[in-house]
Amino acid sequence: MNGMDAGTRAALIAAREAGRGAIRKWRHGEAHRALEALFADCAASDAEEAMNRATKLLRDGGWAGALLQPLIDALAADPLFEPPFKASRDGLRVGAVLFDCPAVAISACVTGAAAMRRPCRRQSRFQAPAAQRGSRDARASRPAPRASQARGPPEHGHIA
Repeated sequence: MNGMDAGTRAALIAAREAGRGAIRKWRHGEAHRALEALFADCAASDAEEAMNRATKLLRDGGWAGALLQPLIDALAADPLFEPPFKASRDGLRVGAVLFDCPAVAISACVTGAAAMRRPCRRQSRFQAPAAQRGSRDARASRPAPRASQARGPPEHGHIA
């Protein structure tokens, strides 16, 4: 299969089952409920209000510690515990969504200084499925932009 022995696989499955209670407790905990309450009546279409509330929240970092502590405790109790975060990773950073609702998504990201010193690659790493590209990838089949279409570096999460 994936080279994982049966004992490790069983331990991961058991940890996942046991972790469901910790995750449920975390979601119903005071810190998570406080974030839900803060943004509950904030319309997804009201970006200014969402930004005002998020700015007020981020002025005091205590909320982050309170939000994460139950998950840190669960991880300390079981090193195979998997926190319930959507995660992302690329060549520059590792990130996780800490809280998500229709009005706002709050995420944490760690960027390595060494990765930031590397020159920026402007080419896309997107590659079309083999059946669509034949022997060429998406970069090779895309015409070069004209000078009037030149853009700056790609935004986070967008393909150049």
